[in-house]
Amino acid sequence: VARYSRDVGERSRVGGLVVNKEAIDDARFNRTMAADAVFAPTRSFSVHSFLARTATPGVADNQQAFQTRVLFLNNRWNNYAEFTDIEDNFNAEVGFVPRTGIRTTSLHLERNPRPGGLIRVLEPMITFDYTTDQNNRLITRRIHHMVGTRFQNGSYLNVFMNRWLDVLDQPFAIQPDVTIPAGVYRFYEWVFRFDTNPAGRFYERFTYSPQTFYEGTRHDIDLTLGVRATSRASAEFTLQRNDVDLPWGAFVVNLGIMRLDYTLSPRMTIRSLSQYNSSTRQFSTSVRYNFIYKPGSDLYVVYDGLQGNLPGRPDLRNQQVVLKMTYLLSR
Repeated sequence: VARYSRDVGERSRVGGLVVNKEAIDDARFNRTMAADAVFAPTRSFSVHSFLARTATPGVADNQQAFQTRVLFLNNRWNNYAEFTDIEDNFNAEVGFVPRTGIRTTSLHLERNPRPGGLIRVLEPMITFDYTTDQNNRLITRRIHHMVGTRFQNGSYLNVFMNRWLDVLDQPFAIQPDVTIPAGVYRFYEWVFRFDTNPAGRFYERFTYSPQTFYEGTRHDIDLTLGVRATSRASAEFTLQRNDVDLPWGAFVVNLGIMRLDYTLSPRMTIRSLSQYNSSTRQFSTSVRYNFIYKPGSDLYVVYDGLQGNLPGRPDLRNQQVVLKMTYLLSR
């Protein structure tokens, strides 16, 4: 992987990226080449774009991706318009592309008034996302309505609704024993969220989301409890529950997450993250030690472990230790 980036003027930038993946003693390869730029003539207005192309043996065309975003952002407005085009055969094997063969147009309008009193800032917004295939046939549409409220005491209240349209050209197996048939589906998603002040010694986040969902219903609950026991130690526990009831079957997925942080010194920290997923029946743990041995240069030692008991793989285990070092040549 090679990356080049250069500032142009006070706020603009141009860059390029090359990723080359070669098989050993084999003719297989995968390459990604990209150019990107940010043009920002003022502090509030900017244009962000990239153009990328991949190369894979046996594929001759439709391997390109393009995105551009026009952004107007200041302390009162957060508005943008965006267009993304990812062709059918775009294949960035070293990276991650969530969906190919699409064209997505987005428009986001947000005003941030500051009324004073108990309220620090309001965040009313509306977003339109319109996704087609490469023949301009509608396959996904989302209309997002939201009003966020940040209070002077640091707490946050958020209420939003998404109206979805989703076209499934093929059946979708959402669980091993639950498959959604092909068809056109319209549904909505309400979300109610409240966060207490995250800077407090104790803090909470609570989200409740009732939804219609592919001709059925879905209820999501997300609860987080956090504590800063001392100036060096903190802990956070999250429980997420998805309760889905469809005409083709019902299921519940629970996810538990525990995060622990401890600061040994201003230059040394330890963080652990443990997670259990009831759907995959897997328990994972990650522990990271970070030592800043000089400003801008770091040493990381990371342990990752995974255990599971899926049918057919009752003793799934995976463990690894990763060592990473960065060194800043100059400032």
